[in-house]
Amino acid sequence: MLGRHAGAGPEAFSTLAGFVEIGESLEDAVRREIFEEAGVVVKEVAYQGSQAWPFPAGLMIGFRAQAVSQTTAVDGAELVETRWFTAAELRAHVEAGHGYRPDSIGKLLIESWIAEAGTENTEPPENTEKTDENSDENDHGVRDPAAARAPERSTTGH
Repeated sequence: MLGRHAGAGPEAFSTLAGFVEIGESLEDAVRREIFEEAGVVVKEVAYQGSQAWPFPAGLMIGFRAQAVSQTTAVDGAELVETRWFTAAELRAHVEAGHGYRPDSIGKLLIESWIAEAGTENTEPPENTEKTDENSDENDHGVRDPAAARAPERSTTGH
């Protein structure tokens, strides 16, 4: 799944980005940011790589996460659209000149996922999300990021 950020062109889909809150693990930050921006619950967050980022003198850390369902609900502020791509669709999208900034961690994330096509499941997840109203975990044991959502704030990390 890639997202189209507010102000981006109609085919300008990229990886999602955000900031780590004080006291939050990197994996929990990934879960929270994806849930806040795209409404997607993810599990199995795995580190992929990092890159220096000059604005504001930070570090971009790339992760891959497995979604529990393909249902999305964009926040409308940072993201205006999400799209699930198969490996073939994403390859064609990139070959058409869309996709990612060539100097960002997004390039590594997208190209490595495309390269692995055929060696793992690259189809969008089934829409199987189930939640128990009395628990902050779903049937897959994934903590619901909404249960520990940080106070609303504006972020601009990409």
